[in-house]
Amino acid sequence: GQWEWGVWLLDGMRIARVSPDIVSFNTAVTSCERGKQWTRALQVFEAIGTAKLRLNAVSFNATIASLSRGGRWQSACELLDEMKASYVAPTAVSLNASLSACAEASQWEWACELLRRAPE
Repeated sequence: GQWEWGVWLLDGMRIARVSPDIVSFNTAVTSCERGKQWTRALQVFEAIGTAKLRLNAVSFNATIASLSRGGRWQSACELLDEMKASYVAPTAVSLNASLSACAEASQWEWACELLRRAPE
């Protein structure tokens, strides 16, 4: 699938001794999300920290969306909490992806809790 190209290009940068920036990593995470590859998206997300880059809203949003698409509602909600703990403001995208994950899993109590804690 096309998601593989995003990861392949990221790996190719490392092999060529070119340091990927946050945009490169976010592009790879987004390609994994679109390819419904939540495990790879999570691996790339975790590699951002290893590369000592600062996570941003795009990093979190794409990973949360990927977890949501993969039916990983608990992980999506945990990552939303991690987003806040990392001082990255959740966006409508991150909240909607988390809510969708909860809805798909019939986790209405969690969905209500997310809405209760959402910024105005």
